Amino acid sequence: MSRIKVRCGFSVIELVVTIAVVAIISAAVIVGIAPAKRISDARDSKARQDVHEVASSVETCLAYTDPTTGAGNLADYCGVSANLTSSLQGGPYIRGGLPPDLVVSFSGSTVCVWETVETSTWKYSSNVGQVELGTESCP
Repeated sequence: MSRIKVRCGFSVIELVVTIAVVAIISAAVIVGIAPAKRISDARDSKARQDVHEVASSVETCLAYTDPTTGAGNLADYCGVSANLTSSLQGGPYIRGGLPPDLVVSFSGSTVCVWETVETSTWKYSSNVGQVELGTESCP
């Protein structure tokens, strides 16, 4: 009498192929869902990151004190893109320069950095200490 082998279950290759097909379909669906919203979210995220990075750089620039003279940097110096990227006076504080739509301003001892992307305005004020989504720029 001969034995007949009965095959139960799936082979490893069948499982791998099935998982790959499901992954490809899932990726296509995720990319296809609201691409305009995803692009807008990416722009907002980039603007928020830019504001945070520049605000941090400006505050670092303002905190610098020359070890030989004891003089600190002034707002007039720290608010200029070329000065933030210069290796003079403790720099460079930021690599590459300020994004074109980003604005740095000073009001007394308050540092204000903001960037408007589409209808969103991301702003940082040293009074608040964090980047916030707002509807208007700093005063």
